[in-house]
Amino acid sequence: MQWLRRQPPGADLAGALTSQGVALDVAGRHADARPLHEEALAIARRISARYTELEAAGNLVFCLGELGRDADAARAGLRALAGADEVFNAPLASNTAYSLLAIGRLDEAERLYRRVLAGDNASAACAASGKLLEIAARRGAGEAALGAATDAVFAAIARTEVYSVQAGALVAVLNHGRAADARRVLPCLRDEPLYPGLQQRLDEALARHASAAT
Repeated sequence: MQWLRRQPPGADLAGALTSQGVALDVAGRHADARPLHEEALAIARRISARYTELEAAGNLVFCLGELGRDADAARAGLRALAGADEVFNAPLASNTAYSLLAIGRLDEAERLYRRVLAGDNASAACAASGKLLEIAARRGAGEAALGAATDAVFAAIARTEVYSVQAGALVAVLNHGRAADARRVLPCLRDEPLYPGLQQRLDEALARHASAAT
């Protein structure tokens, strides 16, 4: 990093900075990660390194969301996505949509999630399918619409082997789908470790359906 800082600011430095920020985010040190993502984003914009800009922006949006600053996260994400017709970055779009959903901007969140669902990033599409089901439920959609959204979740689950992403989408089915769809969840479950928060949400959702069935 010190060697890179002695060179003219470029994409390598920006990439190293945001990668270091991601490591801090993984450790839960989001306040320390934020200035690294912001510096990386500023450098990428200054040198017109578009792919690095989108990567750094996606990491910054995630970091801001973890800090509880979803309005700032959504603003940063939408700015980075503006004029991005030549390339679509699914992680950035997903992180931005997540913050838009958190602040109640459902229409904008839905538009981004639908683009992610239609894209070629199978894991991001799977996560997006669960969020689209949540949006439909929050809008009070009828049984037909909820059924279509639930079917889209299972179709997206079949596209990826990443169990943590599948599990998140299955939680959405358990929380927002129809009662009959809970039976479709069981064959999708695996005996694989999940991070504690996700495992807890999955266990709680399964327990609610087990209680309702008795």
